Amino acid sequence: MQNNQGFANLIYEYFVVRFHFQYYKYGDSLPTIDTLCSEFSVSSLTIKSAYKRLQDEGYISRSHGRCAKVIFQQSGLEMKTYAVRFFQERRSTFSDLNQSSALIIMPMLVKGFRLMDDSGFEYLEWLSGQPNPEDQIRFYSYILQKTQNPLALNLFWEAALFFGLPFPMQYEGHTLYDGEEGRKRLQNLIACGKSGNRDLIYQAHHAFQRDVSEKILNYIQKRIPPAAQDSGKGFTWNIYRDRPQICCRLAGRVMHDVCQGGYRSMDFLPPYEKMAEKYNVSVSTMRRTVHLLNQLGFTQSINGKGIRILFMCDCGDEEDIDLTHPVIRQNIAYFIQSFELLAESCREVIHITLESLSGKEKDELTDMLEDSLSTGLYILSSQSIFTFTAEHSPLQGIREIYGKLYSLNLWGYPLKKFRKRMPDFDSAIRAFTENFLYALRENDMDKCSETISSFMKKEYETTFAVLLENGFKPEELHTSPCFSFMRAETKPYAPT
Repeated sequence: MQNNQGFANLIYEYFVVRFHFQYYKYGDSLPTIDTLCSEFSVSSLTIKSAYKRLQDEGYISRSHGRCAKVIFQQSGLEMKTYAVRFFQERRSTFSDLNQSSALIIMPMLVKGFRLMDDSGFEYLEWLSGQPNPEDQIRFYSYILQKTQNPLALNLFWEAALFFGLPFPMQYEGHTLYDGEEGRKRLQNLIACGKSGNRDLIYQAHHAFQRDVSEKILNYIQKRIPPAAQDSGKGFTWNIYRDRPQICCRLAGRVMHDVCQGGYRSMDFLPPYEKMAEKYNVSVSTMRRTVHLLNQLGFTQSINGKGIRILFMCDCGDEEDIDLTHPVIRQNIAYFIQSFELLAESCREVIHITLESLSGKEKDELTDMLEDSLSTGLYILSSQSIFTFTAEHSPLQGIREIYGKLYSLNLWGYPLKKFRKRMPDFDSAIRAFTENFLYALRENDMDKCSETISSFMKKEYETTFAVLLENGFKPEELHTSPCFSFMRAETKPYAPT
């Protein structure tokens, strides 16, 4: 279980929004500490820290041996003011993030349904019949748990937090969540899930999402004047909630600059002082980051010479990678989970992005891939496409999500040292690059997206097998310190 102030702050935020939206009202009892430990998979210290802050700020009262009680009260005007400000900040983001998160999550929902057994469907039936709007979050979380990909569950949860879900069922006569209609939509989704038919599952989900979105947008339009200033609060995917992880983030930036940026043609990195200045960190942080890259087998510090770049297929051996280091193992778990999300979602995401590109932008991508072939660096071609997508997607949410997935995927670069011993490695990547480039020149976006989807799914399966061969256990690769919701298969708690 996680024990961290970052998670405590997140649980605090979770409850504050629900107090202001009156999902929890004055006099309601909050879940017990044990219940929340089970649901959020955090330690009791984390829950106690969140509850203490809520108590100190006058939201709840606590007494030994009893459940925490809500003492927060607000007038109708205060709730309306809070809701208007909350939605006004997110108005321009709402539709974009709905579409963006669905593009990543929907393939995982299909996978989750296909892994569901009879008892799982029985539990979903029970959830779909519950009256609380929060149960829709539990419903989707339960399906995503079946995929054993914590990043997918984390993304769904972070998006739900951003939207402030769940909303109250009614306020001033306006229904934000229609319980009866919601139950019908969820039951239809279950029926489609039992069929395992991808298209039917997509249609059922989009119908449910459309109903909820229309209710929320209607609420926003009635309360926020069209001419009101929109602060445009963008969605940020906070993956590293467990601790600051400065070195992990910085390592990702350095790896990106080596593979796609200014260090690409260099044999050695600049001195510590210059890199610390470039990345706006201390020299000691830069040293710790390089030490981590050395353990990853990405770089090598040589006394009297500097920091040598062990560039994937050209330098370094498998022995250069310290796969025993806890941080390395944790980030490789992140890597393989990000790999799966990219493999499952890239077909539609890449298609939408390519269709939106201008002629100049298509030429830029074409030149990038042609350069990778001419220089022999086509090993980077798929990552170059994802980088390009993270920069040029018409959806802000995809730019944010794919930017984070690409950054996590960088941790798998040194594993190519294990892959290169396989006879088809070089030819497969070269063939993929040539086929994608040919389709791009022909302006065949369907072929482009199908080519990268097929390639990524095969590479994901092969890479997962490589990790197992090198001492990783499946359960290790299916875990991460991401904050998630409804991890335990228990009947959810409802406010009283």
